[in-house]
Amino acid sequence: MRIVFNLMNHFNPMSGGLNVVINAMHHLKEENFEVCIYYYAYEQQESIHLGLEKNFKRLTLDELNPFTDIVVVAEEFIWIAHDFLKPRGIKYIIFNQGISACLYSHNPYSEHKTTYHEATSILVNSLHTARGVEKLFDVPANKIFMHRMGIDPSMYYPEPKEYIASCLAYKNGNFVRFIEHYFKDKYPDWRFEVINLLPKHETAAIFRKSKLFLAFGGPEGFGLPPLEAALCGCKVIGFTGGGGEEYFKSPIFTAVNFMDHIDFVEKLDTVIKTINVSYLEDQEYITYLRNHYSKEQSKDSIVRFFSYIKENFFNI
Repeated sequence: MRIVFNLMNHFNPMSGGLNVVINAMHHLKEENFEVCIYYYAYEQQESIHLGLEKNFKRLTLDELNPFTDIVVVAEEFIWIAHDFLKPRGIKYIIFNQGISACLYSHNPYSEHKTTYHEATSILVNSLHTARGVEKLFDVPANKIFMHRMGIDPSMYYPEPKEYIASCLAYKNGNFVRFIEHYFKDKYPDWRFEVINLLPKHETAAIFRKSKLFLAFGGPEGFGLPPLEAALCGCKVIGFTGGGGEEYFKSPIFTAVNFMDHIDFVEKLDTVIKTINVSYLEDQEYITYLRNHYSKEQSKDSIVRFFSYIKENFFNI
């Protein structure tokens, strides 16, 4: 069995979804699965393939084999499965990392639904996404499998803290600027750090020094940055994005109603007042999160899933 990942768009170092896919590819290769890559428009994907082709063989559409290959497509590009893979009898898995992009495709809803139903399996990254897929497309629950997110402990760990409030800048920019103006006026002794298009190791370094992380993402399939920041010792306030509901627990995490300016600033003021207060339960919860969302758990979940696919859908 060859596992072929369909990769689309250009590489954004802050793109959690693409990093999750690339990590899964490496995990599978480490366990001796044959992992390849396929691009719909090769010449448009240069920023991705230049970094991957030294590790993964690139296949063309004509090189895909319906008897040995299974293609992994993202939910926002499932038209690849409908338009190109299904007519050739090639098996495919939808790696669904969020609900908001499920209907991006140019195909009508009825074809979306058929594409989901005819997928070999659906791989999701959160309970929220699983509920959404089941509801939107009437997919049986036994066809949906969970991929556990994993956090790298060599990057995400606490260091001595400074009075820094950090956030990512690439989503909901107007809301970010609103809170930035409020924060700088109200808390002049703090530094407000807007992280924009930095590599992950530089972003992690800022998290490690920050006391507070402001989560402006959403809607998300899971939402890695708030969890990464918490594992660096930050208090976190902001939007759960839907997927973050499964780990956004107080007092480390303070959830804010999505795009609600007043709710955000009111809760922000409360969090700042107690920023240096910690409880034994806080550290116990962080330990739980670190174990539950470990790299080992993430690798185990993706390897078990594809072992199941190989055993049940390929006579190899």
